[in-house]
Amino acid sequence: MTVEAHYARLLQLPPTWEVTKVEESLLEQRVTVWLRWPDGVRTRCPECGEEALIYDRLEERRWRHLSVMQYRMELRCATPRCRCEKHGVKTVRVPWAEPGSRFTLHFEAFAVAVIGACRSWTQVAGLLGQHATHHQRGGEAWTGPSHDRRHHARGPR
Repeated sequence: MTVEAHYARLLQLPPTWEVTKVEESLLEQRVTVWLRWPDGVRTRCPECGEEALIYDRLEERRWRHLSVMQYRMELRCATPRCRCEKHGVKTVRVPWAEPGSRFTLHFEAFAVAVIGACRSWTQVAGLLGQHATHHQRGGEAWTGPSHDRRHHARGPR
């Protein structure tokens, strides 16, 4: 089994999505996984669910995922857009994150559990490997999981 197939299996990707590359950085303690929807494969319009052709791809985005051992995992993908006959050009929904989020669903669920168990935002940030302020780290600001999930947690006291 290739390392790409191994990570596709670990990420539980639907069959059409592909892991195209995996890169480890021992110095940065990071694993980066590149994902892609294959060229020429039809997708579904996020509005109506009808089959649609891939129109183009957005600029590559990054999502924070659960860590692998002590290594921070990041997913990267140039998200495809499709052309629907009814709705025009629409961004395809990725199966690992909510639209607009910079964190995967698995990371957000873990973050909510950590928030509920911690007494301070500093403790939360330390456990999640993030900064508790808007300070930039590696080009990414962290202020917590997306708003729609944050209200479910008790939060630090």
